[in-house]
Amino acid sequence: MVVTKFRGIAGPKNVPPAVAQMWEQAIQRVLAVPEYQKVYKSDNLIPAYRNQKDSRELTAEVAKSLATSLRELGIIK
Repeated sequence: MVVTKFRGIAGPKNVPPAVAQMWEQAIQRVLAVPEYQKVYKSDNLIPAYRNQKDSRELTAEVAKSLATSLRELGIIK
């Protein structure tokens, strides 16, 4: 079984591009730290970095899929 789960950093709307870029670069540096990778992988997680644009697309896809499942189960209309 494969489960897609994601973690990220959220901020207010209209974050200046320079600030978003700073966060993206910082996250990539953290993901490259061997000690961090060891802990991450020990939890059977596979790092798959996504930038701001790709993260927005992923969360939209997950929301759409979840809404479809909830409708099929009769939880929402």
